[in-house]
Amino acid sequence: MMDVKSRFKRKNREGVTISGEDLDTFKDFIDPNSAYKFITHGWLSSSTSSTVENIMRAYLNSTQDVNIVTVNWEIIAGRTDYRVSASDTLNVGKELAKRIIFLKENNLLKIENVHLIGHSLGAHVSGSTGYYVKENGEAVSRITGLDPAGPGFELFNSYLLDPKTMALNKEHAKFVDIIHTSCGTLGYSSAIGHTDFYPNGGTHPMPGCGIYGFACSHARAHVYFGESIQYDEPNPNLGFWSKECQSFSDFSKGTCNDKEENVMGEYTDTSKSGVFYLATNANSPYALNGKQYDDSSSWFSPLNQLNPF
Repeated sequence: MMDVKSRFKRKNREGVTISGEDLDTFKDFIDPNSAYKFITHGWLSSSTSSTVENIMRAYLNSTQDVNIVTVNWEIIAGRTDYRVSASDTLNVGKELAKRIIFLKENNLLKIENVHLIGHSLGAHVSGSTGYYVKENGEAVSRITGLDPAGPGFELFNSYLLDPKTMALNKEHAKFVDIIHTSCGTLGYSSAIGHTDFYPNGGTHPMPGCGIYGFACSHARAHVYFGESIQYDEPNPNLGFWSKECQSFSDFSKGTCNDKEENVMGEYTDTSKSGVFYLATNANSPYALNGKQYDDSSSWFSPLNQLNPF
């Protein structure tokens, strides 16, 4: 059903499969006291897709020493009937939770060091994982939902056995942060985390994606998150800085300039909760690096909105 491969930056960049058969070998490739980053892909994808690879490589190239675990559920995620894949996120999450609990019981992992990161359907796999780990007695530290899939969860969810358990929400971890980039189409619209970020308003099209680039907008969430890792630590002059606001319209008018500030991505301040808005560039690097919003800036150019890339 699922393959789980772990990497630890200083010891093994190529990865070793987690299994119960050869824990001694596995121990040589991880640091049980370091953070664990579990990265899960979405529908019609795999652990070798850009979704996972970009985030994994960003961690490997950062200053952090972390255990990176890539979750591969491509056989189930690859089913052409989306409803079947969506329904099975619950079982995939349950299996991943078993692996996490197994590592904990063998003193190879601490639950407080677990950070689950999932894109699209992978966000709901992460939510289900968090739910089942919590059922075992202790909640994981953090779940980051990268444009969690909307169809089948927020919309048209009558075929799901248990939408409350399956859909990612803030009950699934001590801290849940969400990056919304295709609200109302492929992604979730509602604020479902402790902290929800809506770059460029959170709706399609994201700058640079073009009016027909629905998949591009959906993918921007994991692209933004991957870029955020490279900044290494919160810095007021670098990264995806945002303002707590009622709407992107208010944000763009500057009426929220005196409100709470937070950075979107890896270095989000987990002590801050609420709904945050920000703007991005149309092309890489996407972060405006602490610059104030300016509606005359190039990111909002109509030409950029029509650029399919």
